[in-house]
Amino acid sequence: MTERHGIDVGNSRVKIFRLPGGELPPEQAALVAAARDLPASIWSEDDPDSLPADSDIEMVAVRPELAARLTELLEARASRVRRWSAADLPIENPYDDPARLGPDRPLAALAARRLVGAPAVVIDAGTALTVDLVDAQGRFAGGAIAPGLRLLARALGQGGAMLHEVEAAREDYPGRSTAEALELGLGAAFRGALEGLVRAALAREPEARLVLTGGD
Repeated sequence: MTERHGIDVGNSRVKIFRLPGGELPPEQAALVAAARDLPASIWSEDDPDSLPADSDIEMVAVRPELAARLTELLEARASRVRRWSAADLPIENPYDDPARLGPDRPLAALAARRLVGAPAVVIDAGTALTVDLVDAQGRFAGGAIAPGLRLLARALGQGGAMLHEVEAAREDYPGRSTAEALELGLGAAFRGALEGLVRAALAREPEARLVLTGGD
């Protein structure tokens, strides 16, 4: 049987995972893999042999230029690649131009709907922090995009001559050094954005369940 893989081309990482076999219709296979949170391997251009060969590939991407390069490498290894846009996914969305919606957000919404039903609030904490709503009818209703933890840390560290980038996000106030103060502010900014956006989503759909994903 031909192997099938899903590839998620994100802002920070490329994730490759094996998809289920033939028990599901092809148009749903990549979505189920995302919902099942299968183990992922990270692809790098330095190691093209890590890419699957002679495989059917379902790909979602938010970086078209990297996706195009990756498609070339895959097709050179006799794999067949199908790229999914937001408009291709079997979940409604409110965008006037679905092509302007990155497929990662409605894909995560579809996975959440399969996991917990509707309504749901989908929190993806990665390069960006996204908080999206699946409404009671199971539609991707939209949401919000905020800076992720590392983007916040980088912006804070570059914002002044006496500031520097920190990684930790502490909670114990007050900070007694510049580093501790930065860590405290970073954590507060991130938590504040997250809590405020989740509160706004739950105000729309009070019965929604929370689904959390992402590298952070």
